[in-house]
Amino acid sequence: MSRAAEIEKRATLYLMRRDEPDWSPDDQAALDGWLSESMAHRAAFLRLQHVWDRADRIAALGDQSTRAKLRRGPGTSLKIIALAATLCGLAYLGVFLIRSSDITDRFLQRFEMLAQSEYETPVGGQRTVAMADGSTAELNTATRLRTAVGEDRREVWLDYGEAFFEVTPDPSVPFVVHAGDRTITVLGTSFSVRVDGEEVSVSVLEGRVRLDAAELPAGPSPRSAPTLSGGELAVARGAETLIATDAVDRVDRALAWRHGMVSFQQATLAEVAEEFNRYNTRQIVVDDPAVAAMRIGGNFRPTNSDAFLRLLQRAYGLQVMIEDERVIISQ
Repeated sequence: MSRAAEIEKRATLYLMRRDEPDWSPDDQAALDGWLSESMAHRAAFLRLQHVWDRADRIAALGDQSTRAKLRRGPGTSLKIIALAATLCGLAYLGVFLIRSSDITDRFLQRFEMLAQSEYETPVGGQRTVAMADGSTAELNTATRLRTAVGEDRREVWLDYGEAFFEVTPDPSVPFVVHAGDRTITVLGTSFSVRVDGEEVSVSVLEGRVRLDAAELPAGPSPRSAPTLSGGELAVARGAETLIATDAVDRVDRALAWRHGMVSFQQATLAEVAEEFNRYNTRQIVVDDPAVAAMRIGGNFRPTNSDAFLRLLQRAYGLQVMIEDERVIISQ
């Protein structure tokens, strides 16, 4: 089982356990401790809690006989089945549901709203995803995106990597992006979201978005959420959010990947190397602090690191040594 699957399994168990009447302060303390260990724990729990809460509404759509047939034992309900659908895929659950002939069309349609699609790109890869509402997402290198988009729900989860969204306007159904410990809410706009570990970056090309901090169970009320407009960007980490206004050039550079490029203006060589490493399995290593602090500017194709390395040799007189899957840059 992958680490992500193990985290989701643990989050699911906590949600199921918390729904029992004998949930105790010690249980809550154990949950709080687990949530504090990792942002991945918090993101998984919040995502599944959202599905868990929505499943209450879905359960209400079936009649009493339907719910009775789907109840399989103590503590098991449509809520758990709905959550299982999200974790295991709608196809598996569909086999079970079809056997219950009295499931109404309306129930199936509403249940389908919980189905999620998952998209990934490899290192150096890109792809465009079209969603049911007409919105699109362009996925950059090494990215995973999950979507749950339909007539009355538009939510996506950027687990890692970077994606550019063009959102079809629909004031009645906000488009919500969950990224790390942040939630970005829009009505119709074009913007990019990037997740680097515990740092979330948002670059707005046009329109407006709201950047919220995700709430933890029993946590404090969030502070007023900042709103970003076209030509603005934000970098959020933990409790801090830095916003740059009048940053059209920086937004353009942040979105250069959509045209197969990366763009830098007076970035350190360490920063440039880190960006190239997102697109290549062969990693650039800069151990010398003086070399790492050198300033670089220009536009480059991130998947053609050889051309960039030749530039470092010819224009900056640096040494390039290749060792297996590493490229070491030195004076």
